[in-house]
Amino acid sequence: MGKTPNSDALEFYTYRYFANNRTFYVGKGHWVAGQKTQRVSDRGMFVSRLRRNFIEHGIEHRDWNKGEIQVLNRLHFKHKVKVRWEFLGKRDINEDDALAQEEAFIRKYLDEGCVLANDRFNPAHPTVDQVVAYVLSGSSTPCRDGEALRFSDE
Repeated sequence: MGKTPNSDALEFYTYRYFANNRTFYVGKGHWVAGQKTQRVSDRGMFVSRLRRNFIEHGIEHRDWNKGEIQVLNRLHFKHKVKVRWEFLGKRDINEDDALAQEEAFIRKYLDEGCVLANDRFNPAHPTVDQVVAYVLSGSSTPCRDGEALRFSDE
């Protein structure tokens, strides 16, 4: 994955997705047009649009087959699991620092036994089925932290 044109700007952050008290994805985000949470908090709506376009119109977006997209799709639409997100580490950092932070959190969660949908920095490369099974085996006790992702069927 290449760097963004503004890679030195202090516009980056890291975040995680989790459900059933199981972290399953760590990502690097970039503020979009000054909106501090647009992309990460809008991911559920993005998955909903991709799903609708694929199912109703046969249109397959290039992101449709990404592991985290398929995990979000299955957890929400098939298993009705509430997915949450939260920021990790420092915010308003440059892209190199965000990538280093993403790698450090991925290693931390892998060391704790998490099964992550990440391709980058994840030597395990589990299947979507393995990640979903890991999440479903977690506690259904509601998580106190993080913000719920919104999908278009809600």
